[in-house]
Amino acid sequence: MLEFTLNSQCISRLTEIHELLGALTYAGIAAAPREPRSTYWTRTVHATLSIEGSPLSQVQVAQLSGLDPKTQWERAAQNALRAYQGIKSFTPTSERSLLAAHEAFMDGLIPRAGRYRNGGVALQQAGRIVHVAPPASAVPGLMKSLMSELKRPHYSPIVASCAFHYELEFLHPFSDGNGRLGRFWHTVLLRQVHPIFDQLSIESVLDRERDGYYRALSASDKAGHALPFVEFMLDILADSLRNLLHQRPSPPQTSEARIQYFAEFGPQNFTRTDYLAFYPSLSAPTASRDLRTGTASAHWVRYGDKRTTTYVIPRANETLNSEAPTARHRRQPASNPIRLRSSD
Repeated sequence: MLEFTLNSQCISRLTEIHELLGALTYAGIAAAPREPRSTYWTRTVHATLSIEGSPLSQVQVAQLSGLDPKTQWERAAQNALRAYQGIKSFTPTSERSLLAAHEAFMDGLIPRAGRYRNGGVALQQAGRIVHVAPPASAVPGLMKSLMSELKRPHYSPIVASCAFHYELEFLHPFSDGNGRLGRFWHTVLLRQVHPIFDQLSIESVLDRERDGYYRALSASDKAGHALPFVEFMLDILADSLRNLLHQRPSPPQTSEARIQYFAEFGPQNFTRTDYLAFYPSLSAPTASRDLRTGTASAHWVRYGDKRTTTYVIPRANETLNSEAPTARHRRQPASNPIRLRSSD
């Protein structure tokens, strides 16, 4: 499902994206939050629901915390805020995790929250049918296949995330909530590639580029594969990263700020080398002091000794001890290198 031939435009954009990620890391921008997380979440939720026609303003979304929702859109915003706030708890390649995310988004909004649809779907635009999704009976098998392909992608994770976004919208596996889930899972996938994607709200960009977003989805429908949508999304990502590089915010300056930020946005399993790569301007002794402080403050748990030392950041509602890590927490080998196929 995720197999198609990359063209020269995609290869060029993907190369640029990786160069920009390297430049952002070198500049220390990957470790510098541009805004408070509450503001980021509010902006992102407002954008993803605005794409679907929500009348709520960003200020209204920000004021919903702790209130009883009076409308379906208010309930949708509260659900989405909780989902984004818990984004680290979702496993990118897990079908069960994807279903849990859908339940989080659609709880109280539709009867089958967290379950695949049991009926046919035809999408209309301006009174005419623009897309007919596969029959409900085929959805479980197609989704299982799609999720399994994420575990062995044919392309770089960035390309795979874009293609997955399109394929989820094409399959339309749920009776409602497919769009917001597709954009959310795109972010879930991207944040595994580089911590900068925790700051880059693609939902906000797609809200501004809404017409192009829908044109790209339609173009892929007509083409019969994800390539037109992948082209569009790679352009969006490259432009957004380029703009972020030009803004050049400052990285966290204190040990406490660095530890807190890394615990939220760094990889769950890491070594001192990973910590230094995240903060490239940091000296090795300073990194070691940060790691000792982070261990003492329970931001992460240390395993091993000297050259074998690794660290694990507990997920939400998870308690770790300092004994040998379980298989799930052991450091995994690096993902396969980028494999590109050009049609030129």
